[in-house]
This record gives sequence, structure tokens and C-alpha cells, in this order.
Amino acid sequence: MTMKIYFSAILLFLLFFLVNQEEGGTAVIENLQIDTQNSTVEFTAIGNPSMLTIKGTGAAPTGKLTISDEYATGFFEFDLNSLDTGINLRDRHMKEKYLEVAKENGLYAKTSFLLNKLILPKQESFTLENIAFSGVLKLHGVEKNVSGVASKITRQKFNFTTHASLKIKLSDFKIAIPSYAGITVAEEVDVLVKIAGTIVSEQKINDSSKAKSK
Repeated sequence: MTMKIYFSAILLFLLFFLVNQEEGGTAVIENLQIDTQNSTVEFTAIGNPSMLTIKGTGAAPTGKLTISDEYATGFFEFDLNSLDTGINLRDRHMKEKYLEVAKENGLYAKTSFLLNKLILPKQESFTLENIAFSGVLKLHGVEKNVSGVASKITRQKFNFTTHASLKIKLSDFKIAIPSYAGITVAEEVDVLVKIAGTIVSEQKINDSSKAKSK
């Protein structure tokens, strides 16, 4: 009986020690600082009946990509007012009539994307191709689950780049099908996001450890 109590006491001590080691540990968190000079959002739409290709470019997205352990999560925003197709009248028509950027006191001018967890290699340098991703896109006041493909994700120590594409069906976001000068745009629009930036590391102390130190 005494031996059983002795071994039980040792086991409890080891469990207590391991739990406290875990609670008192630190985690390395990596955040991506977006290089706004080398990042952009682009779209391509096909016009009917002439099959005219309409291309537009916009400013870099803002937001944050966080890498913890092997998981990447992120939240990004993009200003629709920055879109430029090369024709001022067409741009104004697109933003005012279809994207309605002035609606809800300008809230419709912002679109956002919440990235679901994405698994990345636990390495300082790697290149991945054709990686599927998913998340929640908010556009024109509507939130919807979407998915896409990152044609390439590259990390070279602290430098990070990715090209990610997805298709947006305008009717899913209650956007009327645009028409301009007798040409109607196809309902699906291709979006390409190019992001480049620098990864900055930080150490985060577990919350339970902070509470114990107070």
C-alpha cells in the first residue's frame, strides 16, 4: 500500500512539472509586414459579345498574416476606390453604379478577406506551388465563404511572396452585372492578389504563465 502511494505521488509530481513547463513556455509568432510597393490586387473580366478583356489594378492590400508553429492565418482589407482600368469614365461607372463605394457611409469601398488556417512548412526557406486556400470574403456588404489557389508561395528566410487567385461570382455578392458602351461583363471575375513582404518574429508568453506571475 505504501509503495502504491509512493509511486502515485511521483506520478502526480511529474504531471504537475510537465504542465507547468508547458504553461510557462513561450511561442514564436511570425508576422508579415506587407511591402506596399511590391504588392497589388488585379482583376480580369471578359466582356460579351466582343470577348473584350477588361483588366484592372489596385493598391496593395493592408492587413496581417500571422504564422504560428506550422499554421498561417490572416486578415486583409482592400480599398475598391484604388481600382483602375485605364479609362476614367469606366472606372467611375464601375465604382459608383456597381460597387457602390459611397454606400453605407463608404463602408462598401472596403472589401476584406479572413484567411482560414493554412499549413506551411516549418522551414526558413521553401517554395510551394498550387496550394488551395479558403476563407471568408466580405464584398458589397455580403460575407461568403470562398476558395482559391496560391500558384506560388515562396519564403527565403525573412522574405515572403505569394500569388493567390480566386474567382468571384458577382451575383453572390448582390452586384449587378456591369455593362459599359454596349458591352456586358461576364458574371465571374478573376482576381489575382500579389503580396510581398518581410517576416518579423516575436516571442509570446502563454497567458496562463502571465497570470501566475502577477
